[in-house]
Amino acid sequence: MSIPNFPNIRQVHSTICWAACIEMVARFLNPEGSFENIPRADLPLQRRILKHYYGLDGSVDNSEEDMLNTFCEIGDGYPTLSHDDNYYQKILLEVFKIRSVQKFQDNIPTFSFLKRNTDARKPVILGLKYPGILNGNHAVVVISCVKRQDVKLLHIVDPFSNHTSANICVSGPGKIAYMSYSYLRNLNRSDPSLVSVVCNFEKIAIASLMASPPEPTPIEFSGLQNTGGIEDIRNMVMGLFLDESIFRVKLEELKMREAVITSRFQSLRQFLDEEPFQELKLLKVLTSKKDSLEIMIAETPATGNEPASYEFVGIRESYFTDQNISNVKLRFKEKNTGWHVNHFEPNYTLLHLQPGNLTFMVFTQEGEKCYVSLSEMPSIGIHYREPYSFADLKKIIRKHFPRYIAYETAK
Repeated sequence: MSIPNFPNIRQVHSTICWAACIEMVARFLNPEGSFENIPRADLPLQRRILKHYYGLDGSVDNSEEDMLNTFCEIGDGYPTLSHDDNYYQKILLEVFKIRSVQKFQDNIPTFSFLKRNTDARKPVILGLKYPGILNGNHAVVVISCVKRQDVKLLHIVDPFSNHTSANICVSGPGKIAYMSYSYLRNLNRSDPSLVSVVCNFEKIAIASLMASPPEPTPIEFSGLQNTGGIEDIRNMVMGLFLDESIFRVKLEELKMREAVITSRFQSLRQFLDEEPFQELKLLKVLTSKKDSLEIMIAETPATGNEPASYEFVGIRESYFTDQNISNVKLRFKEKNTGWHVNHFEPNYTLLHLQPGNLTFMVFTQEGEKCYVSLSEMPSIGIHYREPYSFADLKKIIRKHFPRYIAYETAK
């Protein structure tokens, strides 16, 4: 059973998923929504969280003050959290009077630990390597654990934001996902990085004096699970829908596309330097005229006599809202043309550039690419469904995201 009435909140900027997770926990433990200690001038809440983070070293410098003043605009250089301090623990206590326990460990906690917490209606924030997200750990909140058909799933609130409105501070939801526990464990094992675990949230008024830390993760390395062909994964997910393990949807409205879409993701620096990208395979699941889900699949390419193999990653509310697009305007060699979008035999790939969360459908003609935006960011010259060349995007990225580029170059 998932934690009832847990808030689903979108991160305002592409690198402050951690602030959105703190806000979700704060609102969960303050269901009346009263934060009387926070001046209206410091709102929205993620801005107040960021302000406190900047002030933890005793001062807020001019560039940080500028980012706070323009918080509700598309911005550049907002911070990720490092592993050198218990920032979640400090901010929750000092801003919201919520006691918590934060720990860093080599991999995500055991399934039994996560299930024991969520069954007791206690959410857990994880900062971890996450499929489709680059540049460090991504923060999400686990609100339930499901085991069906020998598949272990984490029910996650993901604060990912794909801007579709000019006002980026307009309150809106993140993305709900059911992620394969075994895939996440193997991902965080094969790409080692400390995982942040934050749990035991209690308001000080009712907090016990002795809060127990999360249990250490035992050595529990599993091999790949939920593997097979694309059709095997499709059938497994359909079974999860049928027994209502995931996403309560009207089965008569559920339509699973046959086509496999390639979703690629790159950092801004990798895109500018035309470096290799990472990718996932997606199967679109339409659940209504407006809403869709994405089944995420990892592919291990064929080698020698070994055929390609596929692993179920998870299923999430769509990062890419392309299902209602049937025709697009394209521009190749400065000439405009119209294309029919084929969702059944895809004549495009998807691209997610990070940080900045720029999303595109990518069409190719004679080696030249045209990028059709799936984001609405008018303040930086990005408009929904408008076509851009590689040169166009290079100018926009270099002009509006120099600090994100410099940060990645310095790593």
